[in-house]
Amino acid sequence: MPGFRNDLGSFANEAAALADIQLKMWDSNGDGTGAPRNGMFFYDSTLDVVKTYTAGAWYQSSGLEQVTDALSDPTGFPSRTDATLSFVDGGGTPRTFTITPTGATFEFWVMGVKHEKAAQSIQIPNTEGLHFIYFDGAGDIQTTMTFSRTLLTENALASIVYWDVSAAAHIYFAEERHGPIMSGATHLDLHLSRGTFYEEGLALGNFDVDQSGALDSHAQCDCANGEIDDEDIDINIADGSPQDLTPVLTAPVLHKSGAGGDWNRDAATAFPCKRFGGAARLAWNDPDGGGAGVWGQTEVANNRYCLSHIFATNDLEFPIVVVQGQGDYGNIVAARTGANDEINNLVITGLPFAEFLPIGTIIFQTGSGYGNTVKALVRSTDLGDDYVDWRRSKISPSGSPVSHADLSGLGEDDHPQYQPLVGRAAEALTMGAGSAFFCRQVTDAGMAATDGTLGEIVFNLNDNRHYSCSVTGTPATWRIMS
Repeated sequence: MPGFRNDLGSFANEAAALADIQLKMWDSNGDGTGAPRNGMFFYDSTLDVVKTYTAGAWYQSSGLEQVTDALSDPTGFPSRTDATLSFVDGGGTPRTFTITPTGATFEFWVMGVKHEKAAQSIQIPNTEGLHFIYFDGAGDIQTTMTFSRTLLTENALASIVYWDVSAAAHIYFAEERHGPIMSGATHLDLHLSRGTFYEEGLALGNFDVDQSGALDSHAQCDCANGEIDDEDIDINIADGSPQDLTPVLTAPVLHKSGAGGDWNRDAATAFPCKRFGGAARLAWNDPDGGGAGVWGQTEVANNRYCLSHIFATNDLEFPIVVVQGQGDYGNIVAARTGANDEINNLVITGLPFAEFLPIGTIIFQTGSGYGNTVKALVRSTDLGDDYVDWRRSKISPSGSPVSHADLSGLGEDDHPQYQPLVGRAAEALTMGAGSAFFCRQVTDAGMAATDGTLGEIVFNLNDNRHYSCSVTGTPATWRIMS
């Protein structure tokens, strides 16, 4: 039944609670005849409010309003299970985001004020890019394309959508209902300084690398279950929930197009790469592929190399996505160097999702003679790995993969596990099974102009083959090795 409570007990009605307060301890006269003391309060369980006495009058406030006013918190959603998120591309009201409670209402807080709402919807404008959907201080649903500090500190962010105007479809739909325990200031700091954080799993695997390109499996992989963290939101990525990760990863490929470099998303397939056409080799995302200064697709030259970058995100539909590579490379070493450059450029120049973690980069070789569906095969890296693993690398707009050439002290012969270079005589190179080495890169013209060194091995960038010098001279005689 409805009741009233002060610090000393429960009472049948408000008058009784007030009388007891005055009589027992908070009477300014101490005998029940004086006015209440400033700061006296009692809780009304019927209205779920606290009434506080200040300067001769009772003021009504929600439970901890004085504290929350001082802190401007909490802000966020106590639960992500009391409502579901949805986004509709078309229909009678296109581009519509809806949050629907699983019961009568869902709850959120903004700067210390609690709000309970029935289903809420909003239509985003038909404009390319990221749209931030949030609840403001009045508890009203809003949308903006401008990220600001106050978006996180003075509003309850609910979702982020990337709208692709050319396709009239969203290509990113994210969960952003952070909890109220984390303050808005902390949320902002973590968003700007740490971003999405790797927890576990998500290794790429089930590769069949360096094969003939005859089978589809030569250009496929899978992805292990795992977890990333978007500040206080644990994002568990599991096979079939909702995306197929194994035995073959099924993921969409994202790429840029047009003069503005707008993002597009291809339908998910069982190949983490993009073809130039129906029967063509793989393509790379060329900033001049649609004409000078216009992003488009360019077919990778025969028997050359390109990249695919795999990302984990907080997308509700496809948490694992592929971003098409942006280069055409003559050999594996160049492709591996390009992996560093491309992943860094993608992160700095902007991606079509707000929360992300690079998982890895796959090196593909593509050729007209390969017999599988995509005329391509996965190649092992320069170090013999199946892919370039970024999971534990901290790659963000404020940081980039560390290049060995950028390290200090490279000229110091101070690695005790190796024989000192100083005074070491020339010696034969001994390699174990599975080892790899690097050799000089040349062209046809370079090979013709050099006298070579007997036994020297070079890599010809024109035909992507290794040659060994069998007879010195100008030009030398070179024997094809591979």
